Amino acid sequence: TRAARASFPCESPAEKYRGCGQGCSRRRWAGWTLTFVVFVLIVFAEYAKLDELESYFSENEKVLRHKRFREGYDPIDRYHRMSLMIDILSGPKAFLKAGLVTEAELASVPLTLKRWALWPYRLADVCIIEIIVWEVWRRWCDIPIP
Repeated sequence: TRAARASFPCESPAEKYRGCGQGCSRRRWAGWTLTFVVFVLIVFAEYAKLDELESYFSENEKVLRHKRFREGYDPIDRYHRMSLMIDILSGPKAFLKAGLVTEAELASVPLTLKRWALWPYRLADVCIIEIIVWEVWRRWCDIPIP
C-alpha cells in the first residue's frame, strides 16, 4: 500500500539492496566505525598490555612455554599469546582445576589490566553478532531497514 511505501524509502528490490539513501549510509558508516574502534583496541591491548600481563605469570609453565614457542613480535604471535591470556582470565576455574595456574597468579593481576585484556575481545564478539543479525534481518527476512 501507499502508506507502507512512504515509511520505507526503498521502493524497488534493487534499491533495497543498494541502500536507502543517506540514512542507511550513515548507519553503515557507524557500524564500520565501531568495528574499526574495536580493532584498534585489540591491537592496543596486544602491543601495549600483553607484556605487562605476561609479567604476572612469569613463573607459569604454560605461559612460558607458549611465550617461547611464539617468541616473535609478529602480529600472529602476539595474537596467540594474547589468546592464552584471555583464556586464562575469562575461564580461570578450568585452569585452576587443571593445575595450570594458581590462585596467587590470578589474584596478582589488577582489575584494570584484566579489563584491558578482555573487553576489546568481548566488544568484537558483540560486533560479530551485530553483523550477523543485521545481515539475517536485511537479506533473509526481507525486512527493509529504514
